[in-house]
Amino acid sequence: MYSRQIEGQDFTFGVSGRLYKSNVLLYDHQTDSLWFQLMQKAISGPLAGKKLQKIPSTRTRWQTWQHRNPNTQVLSDDTGYNRNYAIDP
Repeated sequence: MYSRQIEGQDFTFGVSGRLYKSNVLLYDHQTDSLWFQLMQKAISGPLAGKKLQKIPSTRTRWQTWQHRNPNTQVLSDDTGYNRNYAIDP
């Protein structure tokens, strides 16, 4: 996972549909630069050569997470509204 902030500016990213070395390239909506995830940097466009900053993350079992973080709140689909949240509106 990477930060969307580059040199103090927030960026939003999308999937370009292009491949580079068999890996999907991202693009940023602000400059259309192409980003190679494996190298953590832009490979073309105005931000070519700029690096993405990694955000630490972890993969764990829910029970382990709950034990270590007892105040965690979880988003629920029990909202009080009669709506099927399993389908995309």
